[in-house]
Amino acid sequence: TILPASPDVKTLVGYKDWMDSMAELVGCEVELWRYLLRPQLFIRLCLGSLLPSQYRLRGPGALPGLAKATILAVPVAPTPWQSLDEVRRSWLRHLRLRRRDRKS
Repeated sequence: TILPASPDVKTLVGYKDWMDSMAELVGCEVELWRYLLRPQLFIRLCLGSLLPSQYRLRGPGALPGLAKATILAVPVAPTPWQSLDEVRRSWLRHLRLRRRDRKS
């Protein structure tokens, strides 16, 4: 359960996971491997804030130049609760190395 103190709450989702799954449906998911040779952008996509602009890098309605400029303008500031495991899972998900769990 997401909230141990409130086990009856069943409607919460992980925001990043949800956004990534919606982006996959639309066709604008972030594929980190495309940015491996652009370290500033790669680091911000991996460790920076979740910005709507990252879903404008490719796909329908893409504005890659503006999206990159916006992402690069926001500083990376890791939070105390951002665990290394969370970062690792994010990298693996984006690099398509983690098997996606799909519920029927």
